Amino acid sequence: MNSKIHVIALVFLFSSFPLCNKSDAQLVGDLNADVACDLQDFPLLVNQIITGTYSIAADMNVDGIVDTNDLQPFIDLLTFGTADVNRDGNIDTLDVPVFVNILLTGPYDTLADMNRDSSVDPLDIAGFVTSLITGIPSHP
Repeated sequence: MNSKIHVIALVFLFSSFPLCNKSDAQLVGDLNADVACDLQDFPLLVNQIITGTYSIAADMNVDGIVDTNDLQPFIDLLTFGTADVNRDGNIDTLDVPVFVNILLTGPYDTLADMNRDSSVDPLDIAGFVTSLITGIPSHP
C-alpha cells in the first residue's frame, strides 16, 4: 500500500475523532505547564531525573519512570517537532508508514503523540494529517 493511500485512509477513517482539549490534559514535555515544550522545561526535567520525582509530563518515553531514558525523546521533540516520526527533518509521505506502524503496533514515540497526551492513538491522526498536508512540523 503506498503512502497516499495511507493518508486517504487516515483522513476518512478517523476524521470524526475529536482532538485532545489541551486545557484538560498535562502535556508530555511541558513541565512548567505553559502549554509548550521548550528549553524552559529542560532544567525541570533534569531536576526530576536527579531527585527521582515522577510526573506524567516528565515521563517522555511513557515507561512509568522518569530517568535518563527520557532525555532523548525530549531532545527529539524539541529538534524535530511532532509528526517527523522518521526523524529526517521533513514531514512527508515517508513518515506515513512509520506513523501508521506506531499507531497500530507501538512502541510509544513522542513524535507520533501529536496531542501529547502520553498515548499514540486515533486522537493523534488529525494532527498528523494536518502536519503532513502542510509539511510544517508541529513544534510543541
